[in-house]
Amino acid sequence: MIWPEPCATVVMEGMACGKPMIGTRMGGTTDMISDGETGFLVPPKDVAALRDRMAQLVREPALRGRMGAASLKHVVDFQAQTVIPRIEQFYLRLTDSHSAAVLELA
Repeated sequence: MIWPEPCATVVMEGMACGKPMIGTRMGGTTDMISDGETGFLVPPKDVAALRDRMAQLVREPALRGRMGAASLKHVVDFQAQTVIPRIEQFYLRLTDSHSAAVLELA
């Protein structure tokens, strides 16, 4: 089944292990993998593109190493300790602005 996975845990797991990732250009994968930096994005169902990118990573150990190191740094942006404070701040701003609006109406 092909569907736009909003937050692919397998991508985060690979990145957390310092591996370059290859994913399709759909769903949250496009937010998680920086094409050419932390891995590669290929079109869905494009077997040739997937094969070519896999072969490139096998042939180029220095590229694998650079992308793996970049993945390890980038995955922090998607981990709970980073995401939860951002969400909390967003809700605090919403509730603060809502409270201010209610006070103005009173």
